[in-house]
Amino acid sequence: MTVGFAPKRTSLGRYNRFILCIIGYLLVSLSSGCGDFTTQTIEHNYLVHVRASEPAVHAQFEKLVTDFNQAVGQEILSYSRNETVAASLVKLIPGLESNTGKLGFGGRVVYTNTTAFKIKRSYSMQIELDRNYVEKRIPSTIGSKSYNEVRLLFFHEVGHGLGFSHAASPSDVMYADLQGKKDFARFFEQIRNRPADQ
Repeated sequence: MTVGFAPKRTSLGRYNRFILCIIGYLLVSLSSGCGDFTTQTIEHNYLVHVRASEPAVHAQFEKLVTDFNQAVGQEILSYSRNETVAASLVKLIPGLESNTGKLGFGGRVVYTNTTAFKIKRSYSMQIELDRNYVEKRIPSTIGSKSYNEVRLLFFHEVGHGLGFSHAASPSDVMYADLQGKKDFARFFEQIRNRPADQ
């Protein structure tokens, strides 16, 4: 008489099905030879707000945001006087230059939210400027020396907020030293041609 092995049929419990789903998801995610099951969305949230109570400061930065968009030829930044809705914050820091030797800092903020088969990347920026430097030059009219000094500083830090590093050429807006004549046309061309993930 021959004896064969007949495996006992069992149903997978909820926990085991969950574990198998996770393993399957990881295998699909890590495999480069399979079809694209993952969708990726990119959101740019450059709604800017300056943390200040003075209306003149808000008015000046509204002008700067408009100036930036017009020079680039597309709306990249927008401005809100309401901090709770803005994702990109500009802080005016007292004593920033005396404490750090810098008039400003700027950086890109990347938030990634990953769920099953979906990746959402949100980009915003955070900027810090020396309060004394900015407030001594506000209010100022477009084209004046004071306006142009704040404009250069703000645009430079916005460049960092969009993912640009310091440049090697002293004529570049992204050069670490803000002294001297700057090539704004080249800067705005770089902004227009930046990768989609910036």
